[in-house]
This record gives sequence, C-alpha cells and structure tokens, in this order.
Amino acid sequence: MLKDYMWNLFQNTGNIKSYILYRELVEKENTLREERISFEQTATTNIN
Repeated sequence: MLKDYMWNLFQNTGNIKSYILYRELVEKENTLREERISFEQTATTNIN
C-alpha cells in the first residue's frame, strides 16, 4: 500500500516529502471514512 511505503520511506530516509504525502493519504482516508459513516447514517434515517 502506498501509505505504508511512504511511511517506511520516511522512517528510513527522513525524507520530509514522503512524510507529507503519508499525512495527506491518512487525512484523505479519514475523510472518506467520515463521509461513508455520514452517508450510512443518512441512509438509515431516510428508511424510517
């Protein structure tokens, strides 16, 4: 996975660009998870 690769690259080299990309991937992942949860809650609410 790209996220794991970037984290390992940062740990092994200290390359700040790899850390920045890693953080962007983590944030995007968290945002998508929150959107999915919100969508599921809305879908459940609209059924009733």
